Amino acid sequence: MLQTLATYDTPILIIGYNRPDKLKNLIDAIRIHSPSRICVALDGPKKNSMQDIASVEKCRAMIDLIDWKCDLQTLMQIENLGCKIGVTTAINWFFSKYEFGIILEDDCLPTPEFFEFTARRLIEHKDNSRIMHISGSSYFIRQPKKETSYYYSRLPNVWGWATWKRAWNTMQLIDSNLDVKITRVKINDYFNNKKISKWFLRYVEEAMGPKSSVWSTSWTLSIINNQGVCISPMGNLVENIGFRDSATHSTSASFRKYEKFTFGEGSNLPSPKTLEVNEELDRLRFKTIEKTDPNEFLSRKMKLLFLISAYKILPKFVKQKVKLLLSKYSTLSDFFMK
Repeated sequence: MLQTLATYDTPILIIGYNRPDKLKNLIDAIRIHSPSRICVALDGPKKNSMQDIASVEKCRAMIDLIDWKCDLQTLMQIENLGCKIGVTTAINWFFSKYEFGIILEDDCLPTPEFFEFTARRLIEHKDNSRIMHISGSSYFIRQPKKETSYYYSRLPNVWGWATWKRAWNTMQLIDSNLDVKITRVKINDYFNNKKISKWFLRYVEEAMGPKSSVWSTSWTLSIINNQGVCISPMGNLVENIGFRDSATHSTSASFRKYEKFTFGEGSNLPSPKTLEVNEELDRLRFKTIEKTDPNEFLSRKMKLLFLISAYKILPKFVKQKVKLLLSKYSTLSDFFMK
């Protein structure tokens, strides 16, 4: 019989800001297990915004919904730190208290299976320094055959995740002093995949800018710098419900594709026998990123528009050959994703 989260007594960090409805949904999902150690970190309101002040106050009132018996600790920011500093400050605070734990931002809605999955992996791999991150979902564009309950990956997902203090201690925020040439070599060596390396390097370069508000790029680069490995479940155990106007980053229409995935696909299958990254599954996972990441989505769209324009001026016999080739695919996009 599977042990419960209460048995593992896994600490949970809840991170929020100004979305009381989503924070309530998250607390309700956690209540099912009534974990005994909860930390809540809420960012402060933006200056001179009465609407923001009111929303933040509503979020702070939501803490009263954690009404089960537990060790509850809170970190309430007076001023707005923003996503990058706010989240990293919250996680630093969390790991000043605990050696491992689950991290959930307010727009992440975990399934019951998520808690069991992460709690087990945290215990099983607590002494393996190579494993640095446990994701809550994989978001495969098509579901592969399931032979194990999870696989080893180089693509961390931070929409509901878990890690250890030993791993988070390696975290360093990217700044303008980063040596891009050395970092490019490390990224290329780590992913061993030109597409993935090019995609991630773009995020690293954006993170070097003074206006960058993304923290997760720095975390992924910290994993790369330490040759770390991630654990990813074969199913999706966390739903991101933040693809709306109130989201900080995930407002692009392309992100809405994540709403079409199914969730709650827990598994009693065995763990992988060897600690080897599954390159094939990472490539499959990246196909989803190509279709949903705003940068990749726009690039593909521009490519399609260019090719359609070029097609119009082709000789008739060439068009016929192109049509024959494309007849094997349901859409033009499917063709260009191959």
